[in-house]
Amino acid sequence: MASTRPAQSKPKGHHFIPRFLLNGFASRSDSKERYVWEFKKNGRIFESNTRNVAKQRYFHGNPTGSPLEYDIADDETSFAELVQRLLAGSASRNDLRAVPELVAHLWIRTKNIRDGFAENLRDMNDLVEEIFKQCERDDSARKALDVALGAAIENELRAPQTEAFRGLGPVQRLHMRMGMRRLIARGRLLPEVLAYMQSLRPIIDVVVIESGRKSQLSSLSKELATSTRVEQLSTLHWAVVPARGSRLVLGDAVVIARTERRSEYVNLTAADDDFPLAAVVLPLTPESALVGSRGVITSLNASEINEASAALSRDFFIASQRTTAEERLLQVLGTRTDLFTKEQIRGMM
Repeated sequence: MASTRPAQSKPKGHHFIPRFLLNGFASRSDSKERYVWEFKKNGRIFESNTRNVAKQRYFHGNPTGSPLEYDIADDETSFAELVQRLLAGSASRNDLRAVPELVAHLWIRTKNIRDGFAENLRDMNDLVEEIFKQCERDDSARKALDVALGAAIENELRAPQTEAFRGLGPVQRLHMRMGMRRLIARGRLLPEVLAYMQSLRPIIDVVVIESGRKSQLSSLSKELATSTRVEQLSTLHWAVVPARGSRLVLGDAVVIARTERRSEYVNLTAADDDFPLAAVVLPLTPESALVGSRGVITSLNASEINEASAALSRDFFIASQRTTAEERLLQVLGTRTDLFTKEQIRGMM
């Protein structure tokens, strides 16, 4: 349903990292304006107004057709107040119960996660093609895959509103169904499917980017914080923890995590039933971070957190200062951005 709120009341530029979080890393302030140092993947370093950082035109969709940007803005007010109470040490028990929702929300709304979805869809497409080509060379594997493909197509043909028929008239749909069923009856579906996949090559980037966008908007529209992720985060003990040794930066992944089977920090996506969360870190200011953990953590090694934040960032990180320490982080910026490894994708498939 289209939003009933006036579109002109909302700017076209949408922040995928909220300003209340960006402002916590201000290098300086001027009246009501806040500025941060922005370190980009292309090597550019400059001071920028937080109004213009982590922002993209209609990132949450056009407000004339979707209320999502309004809903996110409404939640930002309460989340900003929650962060202020956490930093002031005045958070209540109810506040602590709301922390997992805050963390999940900040993680799922980023451009980092949207681009990660798209990248993994591209990897998945490549892997499917690779598996299909391997099966084509093995007669028994090809026959088994032909049966599976035929069953999948039949399933799709039975759906009343199948995506493949969108925009077709009744006669065209009938011809499409008959043609697909002839292919199934003839067997040897695999070459047809491979030819179709290869025909998509020129537009695959457009397709996966749009799929990543739709996946994220769908997740945000259903629940501003996914219930499964909130449930995982609720198993941790949460506290604001001081950083030692340096000043924290904020990466464009925002949230970083460690699982019980890995010592290095990863994207929160990597946590699942087989890899339960051990610790989650959300930098709030250069001096402190919100930390969820199994045990009690009294301080953080800022250099370790900063290196992980930069490595898991795709496009940029921000900081309250520009020193050689921050400049060195450009060397690792974007070096570990996979939401899932190729081995994990193969395992899922």
